[in-house]
Amino acid sequence: MHTNPNSNAEQSWSDVSPADIEARLASLGSSDQATDSTAEVEPPSLAEQFLADPTQVQLNLRSVETDSEGQPVETVTCLQRVKFAVGQKREVVHLAFHPDFQKTPRVSASTIEVEARVRITHVAQYGARLEVILPTPCEIFTEVMVESICVADYNSHS
Repeated sequence: MHTNPNSNAEQSWSDVSPADIEARLASLGSSDQATDSTAEVEPPSLAEQFLADPTQVQLNLRSVETDSEGQPVETVTCLQRVKFAVGQKREVVHLAFHPDFQKTPRVSASTIEVEARVRITHVAQYGARLEVILPTPCEIFTEVMVESICVADYNSHS
């Protein structure tokens, strides 16, 4: 005997209550929302992309904002991968500012996730030189991430 697949489907739907249908529709709607929310996910930031790509050595992010008096405040945030060979304890890092700051910026620097000292040995409008010093010489190849924040305030009072 041949059965019609459509009649079986109709029979199975006739056994389903309206509340079950509403629940199924609601679950379908929530899965559509989940799909929509994944479409709205922000792309990774430049910093996240930099941290995820071990071939990248330096990332500079420049911004210019205005202070309370309407004067520009220029900021460059630098992330730099510093590589230490076995037995190495100190490495010199050069930050290049392009375009140059209009005046010499204030620079602060620190390491991320690794204990090390960062000495700022020279700052100019065109760049800065830092020394990254580990507490002990490396026993294995090591990468240290250094974050530097360079700020030039063009307010005439500073």
